[in-house]
Amino acid sequence: MAKSKPITGVPKTFDDQLEGFVGFLKANKISGLGIDVKQIEADLKAQRAQRQADLEAERTYKTLHRTFMEDQSGRYSRYITALSVLRAANRDNASVLKGLAQFKRPRAGKPAAKPKAK
Repeated sequence: MAKSKPITGVPKTFDDQLEGFVGFLKANKISGLGIDVKQIEADLKAQRAQRQADLEAERTYKTLHRTFMEDQSGRYSRYITALSVLRAANRDNASVLKGLAQFKRPRAGKPAAKPKAK
C-alpha cells in the first residue's frame, strides 16, 4: 500500500489569504518567476467551491447525528424500561435473573483495584 502524503495544517483564514494573494498578484501585474497566476485563480475558485461543499456536508452530518442521538436515547429508554419490568416481574425466578445478568449496565468510573499478591 502506497503511503499517502500527510495533510498539513491550513489556517482557517486560508480562503481569504488566497483571495488577497490573487488580488495582490493582479494589482501588481506579477507574472513569471514560476508563478502561474491562472492556476492560483483556479485554486481559489476550487477552494471556495469545496469549502461550501464541506460546510454543507458538515451541516448534514450534524443534523443526522442529532436525530440519531435523540432516536437512540428513546430506544435506550425503552430498553431500560423493558429490562426493569422483566427483572421486577421475575425477581423470584433465579434462572431468568441469571439470564438477565448479561444486560447489566457497565460500571462507570475507576475499576476496582486488584489485590496485590503477598
